[in-house]
Amino acid sequence: DINEWRWPSKLLRHLNEIFIPLASGKSFPAFWPVFRLDRVWCNNETIDAKAQTLIGPEASTLSDHLPVLVEVYKF
Repeated sequence: DINEWRWPSKLLRHLNEIFIPLASGKSFPAFWPVFRLDRVWCNNETIDAKAQTLIGPEASTLSDHLPVLVEVYKF
């Protein structure tokens, strides 16, 4: 998981080349998410992983970012 403001940054392009990016929703700011700031990658093609941003009144009070849930399944 990494927080990166700039898109497309050199760092994100490099990470997308060597890892598998997982799509998640907008997560920042928590009270009105407009940016997809939190990013997650997987490094193994034999793993099925999914990422989603958790939304709701409780989730928006935990941090200035919404939490991102990652589910990982091994084939």
